[in-house]
Amino acid sequence: MPLFNFVNLVNFVKKSALLLSLGFALILGGCAGMQANGDVQQYKLIVTKRTEYFKNSPDQPTPPDGRLDEGTRIRVVQMNGEYAKVETTYGLTVWISSMAIGANQENTYQPTGG
Repeated sequence: MPLFNFVNLVNFVKKSALLLSLGFALILGGCAGMQANGDVQQYKLIVTKRTEYFKNSPDQPTPPDGRLDEGTRIRVVQMNGEYAKVETTYGLTVWISSMAIGANQENTYQPTGG
């Protein structure tokens, strides 16, 4: 009977190690999405003034989810009336007012977060 318990323990350790490895891979993969994109050239627009953003929809019934700083590099993913769904160089995809979007004039300022 002790051999049976040992086999169960070994199998448990193997499964735990596999799950732990998978968890680390998912976490590290998620962190990679938050880092600055290697192809920054595709983000040719910037936020022209500090502006509120919405994660789900521009007409969501809750208050804004945060703010983007002036100078944040973005690219437009989708337009919807007065709002644009944009992606930042650090992987945040949100809705902002299209009035807060302008051309990048060789701006070197890169905010670190949203």
